[in-house]
Amino acid sequence: MTSADLAPLYRRIDELLELRARDFPRRVEPTFGLLQAAIRELATSLRERASGVTPEEPPAALVSAPVFVLGYYRSGTTLMLNLLQGHPDVAALPGESRHFNVLRHLPLDEVHDAWIRRLVSPDGQPPFWALGRPWEDGDDGYARFTRRLLAYAAADPDDDLLGIAAAALADAQGRPARLWAEKTPRNELLVDDILSVYPKARFVHVVRDPRATVASIRAWNRSRFLVSVPAAAVELRDSLAAARENAERLGDARYLVVRYEDLVADPETEMRRVASLLDLPWSDALVAPTTTANSSSPERRVQGRIHDLSARSGADLPAPVDAVVRAFAATPAAALGYELRAGSRTVASAVRTYLRITFRAKRALARARASARPPSRST
Repeated sequence: MTSADLAPLYRRIDELLELRARDFPRRVEPTFGLLQAAIRELATSLRERASGVTPEEPPAALVSAPVFVLGYYRSGTTLMLNLLQGHPDVAALPGESRHFNVLRHLPLDEVHDAWIRRLVSPDGQPPFWALGRPWEDGDDGYARFTRRLLAYAAADPDDDLLGIAAAALADAQGRPARLWAEKTPRNELLVDDILSVYPKARFVHVVRDPRATVASIRAWNRSRFLVSVPAAAVELRDSLAAARENAERLGDARYLVVRYEDLVADPETEMRRVASLLDLPWSDALVAPTTTANSSSPERRVQGRIHDLSARSGADLPAPVDAVVRAFAATPAAALGYELRAGSRTVASAVRTYLRITFRAKRALARARASARPPSRST
């Protein structure tokens, strides 16, 4: 099935995707803005063509069988999701859904917009078109995904839309998935919220040496700001502590911690642990990533294989940065097998003071900008 009249729009988006990939991870205008506008136009057109769908109950067994990939930014969660994505029994939602801190509170149209954007360009770099290239193969998976999403959501408007999106994706992919996977950084702090909605959920938490994580964040920040080093150090402490605490609380049958360094050094051993947790039959696809490595360095954006080019990064962090990382993350990292010297309480205190001052300054600036806006006039 295909929507022939959408072919020009699909082709225009494809051209913009290629231009966007040259700038990745930077969001260079006007390319980025034009791309986002074109994808929104596509999503709206797909919904218009799917209007009037008959409500349909989603497959309950699939909706209630999620695995959540957890971990801090730049810690290896994208690699883990990509490995799960290749397994025939798994419907892996592309990109980062941010469902529990953003999408969960949005109306269906906006949720659909977000998923079409991720299905068209999961990571901002090749391969694009997670559901195929409709203008070439004549099969419009995006139209099928849209119809299923709207039909499933109409059957019970109170159902959580994340599981419904996963079921719609499995149908659009034409695969008999038994479980679905999602990843959003920092969801490890929302495990109880997730369990309140998906009580049968299982979790794979990817951790990484915090020095390497911060080194990756600093490299990423040169092109597109992600998070400051002081904030990252504090948040990494919480993320690494959550890995140990959640694993102890939920047990090995529900919560698995995987070290990124172990994953890239011995992928099969680590992915067999994951397969065991999820009751998945072994498949060699579990050690063959289907997408491009999510790196800020072009030479590390390899596709179709696991590389260890970044496994040892972080050893040459500048001394002040290293001190900040150790001040917060040394203790929880050591509990996970990383050898970090204990940090300084003085450094930790200075960082906390800096973050408080920065937060107050940002809040004051936001208030100043809000008060400087002209009052809205009713018509």
